[in-house]
Amino acid sequence: DTRTVWAFSQKVSGVVQAISPSTASPTSVTVSGVTCALGSSQAIYAFSDMGSVKVGDSVTLLLGTGGQCVFVETAGSRLTDTVYGVVTAVGSKATSDNMGNVTQANYIDIAATDGGTYSYPYSGKISEGTAVKVEVRDGKAAVTRVSSGVTPSGRVQSGKIGGYKLDDSTEIIDYRSTRVVRVRADRLENVVISGGDIALCMTSDNHIDRLILKGVTGDTEDYGIMLDAQISQNIMLSPSVFSYVINGVPGVYSANISVSVGDGPCAVIYKDGRISSFRGLTGRSVTGMSSYSASLQGQGTMEFSDNMQVYVRDGDNYYLSSRMNISLDTHTVKAYYDDSTENGGRIRVLVAQEK
Repeated sequence: DTRTVWAFSQKVSGVVQAISPSTASPTSVTVSGVTCALGSSQAIYAFSDMGSVKVGDSVTLLLGTGGQCVFVETAGSRLTDTVYGVVTAVGSKATSDNMGNVTQANYIDIAATDGGTYSYPYSGKISEGTAVKVEVRDGKAAVTRVSSGVTPSGRVQSGKIGGYKLDDSTEIIDYRSTRVVRVRADRLENVVISGGDIALCMTSDNHIDRLILKGVTGDTEDYGIMLDAQISQNIMLSPSVFSYVINGVPGVYSANISVSVGDGPCAVIYKDGRISSFRGLTGRSVTGMSSYSASLQGQGTMEFSDNMQVYVRDGDNYYLSSRMNISLDTHTVKAYYDDSTENGGRIRVLVAQEK
């Protein structure tokens, strides 16, 4: 007699949005915007024509190795699931049942501290760009705003801030408006954090388990090159027009805004998922480089950002390149950063010109 015992640490709760490719022979299921492969005979049966779970049902998926669904609990079970994160979208989506009937349903999308993105049925008044807690109980999601009772502040040093420890097990996200990035604990080393920078901090035994930050790292923005900024003299009559490049991809943005930005490396600022402004970056000549940082003239050493862009400039033209293709022996290099290290700043753009 062989029996299987499942031990679960990951689960996804919500409404079944799709069973693919069909209920005749299901191989995956989508719940709360998360698609999981079916990894057990029990799960396959549950979502098949012979099973009891259909599109539109409220369920909790229990996930095994590789994120596969190995068991499903239906509404009415004692299982609960709680997610913390930031609202990235609120609106309506088209859903279909197992008969192919399409209806519009209201949903809320959450970028969670665990790195996942989840979608839940929702008809409340919480807006995009809000830090929230989502608790799914008996198949129903309750969404509430979060407030941080614990707000450790100061400089992060040796993985600690205000007597609390940060490490690889700490779930950290940083957000500005609807743009959310997941952050490693070591990314915050030497960064100064104030109580006002924290939307949520959950602790246990002086360890920070979850941390939601409000625009601390600058990693929520895009960075690139402003090629031409035509600032309108009267935004009531005509828009400003900005030509830029991000990761080598050109773009043009036109809006009735007036910003102080010139040609050269810049930050692209977003609000509610759309470009709202631009900001120039500070440039310094590079006197030395390693794999992870650069020595800047009059500034000391600063680390490269994980998504740093490297351009080779020839006149007014910028060509996307890589760190491996430039050398101080053959190029004059300038580094452009968004802020000081203690304010989360990193080198965002390197611009090299052949000597």
